[in-house]
Amino acid sequence: MTKVLIISMQSAHERRAFQTRQARRLGFAFDFVDGVDAASLDRQACQRGADRWPSPTPIGDIACFHAHRGAWGIAGAASDNVVILEDDVVLENGFTRFIDRIDRIALGRHLLDLEYAPGRHFLSRRSVMPEISEADFQAFRIFQNRVGLAAYAGAPRTFAKLASHFPDYPGLIDVVVWNRNDIRPLQIEPALAVQKRFLVDTAADAFVRPADQTVFHPRNPVRRMVERLKLEALKGRNLVRTWLHGGVSRDVLIRRDRFRLSP
Repeated sequence: MTKVLIISMQSAHERRAFQTRQARRLGFAFDFVDGVDAASLDRQACQRGADRWPSPTPIGDIACFHAHRGAWGIAGAASDNVVILEDDVVLENGFTRFIDRIDRIALGRHLLDLEYAPGRHFLSRRSVMPEISEADFQAFRIFQNRVGLAAYAGAPRTFAKLASHFPDYPGLIDVVVWNRNDIRPLQIEPALAVQKRFLVDTAADAFVRPADQTVFHPRNPVRRMVERLKLEALKGRNLVRTWLHGGVSRDVLIRRDRFRLSP
């Protein structure tokens, strides 16, 4: 049976209560994976991680990486497919039906992006993997998705590989994961999850991360330039792949009427 893991700080009582109520309403079981407190991180290790990325790195991004890596370790030891969620996601009404569907599917190297995130993605024009696609859900090949890692699913082997390849912070986790050559990313539509901040007025939302946090800057200007050039080359590669495979740049489909903010 597909396992669901929800990353959440032990102190995040409101978020944990929300996810518990949501899971009860939709009818699925899950386990919490404790998040990582940014205050517990070694500052020197954080700086070394920030040196691998061309832009300023908030300490919260590094803590987020370590939390996901902890979930990858658990998922890598599972016997069936695993869904990993962050604790601020709202789930579509068909979420349980979808995870029941992937119980019967060998995902192999595929990593399924279940999330709506704003911004145009580079996707295939036609749906792929017919064992997933049906009347209500479709899977599209991702050529570029640089935003969002709040809801995704994969096989244990994929998660074990991610955990072993990244013992330390490698850079912005969204970019690093979705652009790995040993992963075949697919976008599920309509989106099955969306972060709460994209459904509500964020000014009054307690689920938004605080902005006043420590930020680390890359120290070596030459390395920073090299890392920036790598990112630009990656964008170019993704654009070429999209063109060669007849892909399209568009927003991810979301049906907002299928989401409930008050489970």
